[in-house]
Amino acid sequence: FGCKIDDLETAAGIADGAAFEKLCRIIRLTEQRGFAQVEVLLRNRFIRAARSRHRRHCGRRRFARPAGSAADHLGRIVKRISYRAANPAQRHRLWVRINPFDGPYTLLDLAAIMPAAPGGIMLPKVYGRADVEKLDHCLSALEVANGIAAGSTPVIVLITETAEAMFHTGDYKGAPRVVALTWGAEDLADSIGASSNKNADGSYSFTYELARSLTVLGAATAGVTAIETISADFRDLDALRIRAEGVRRDGF
Repeated sequence: FGCKIDDLETAAGIADGAAFEKLCRIIRLTEQRGFAQVEVLLRNRFIRAARSRHRRHCGRRRFARPAGSAADHLGRIVKRISYRAANPAQRHRLWVRINPFDGPYTLLDLAAIMPAAPGGIMLPKVYGRADVEKLDHCLSALEVANGIAAGSTPVIVLITETAEAMFHTGDYKGAPRVVALTWGAEDLADSIGASSNKNADGSYSFTYELARSLTVLGAATAGVTAIETISADFRDLDALRIRAEGVRRDGF
């Protein structure tokens, strides 16, 4: 839509059929990604154990379930685990995807996250290496402020979610903190104004296969791990296996 979410004219978007269809697509993609991530987290053994303890506790004391949605409850569990895990190595397994630098929330995210000493940060929607270097400066200050070893917070970068970033996928060699590069198709489609990122058979169309190829080439150039993008249909384990085997052959 060419503007920040806070500046979006929703009334005008609803009145225009094409704009409304695009808005619905964005909402659907966001919800799909969120639900997929929640399902993955709910299968984590630490979260299952925490939920089990919570149910036993409520059963003994006849407590009602906590108010709020399942996502609220999941958030409370993750927060407890991140702050109270007895084994620091377990706590440090938690990575956090923050908001991108093209909005106002990145520093607020980092300020809230870093006291818990996360295992790492995922930086989305970069425009190039400068965003990674900016994140490094922010993390360096917050590590000192929170008693965390300097330079110990690694970073995974989503390097194909903006059109501009596609021209800089080979620029991350020696970039501070970067341990892996990955890609995303949904935000890239929005960035270039595409109505779909798939062919009729469900495979990614050329631009997004190009993004995948540039990611694995960029990671090889930088000497870091290349990570494949998410599989939205996470319940189809056979398709997931076939895809995983294919991208592993490609170098991911």
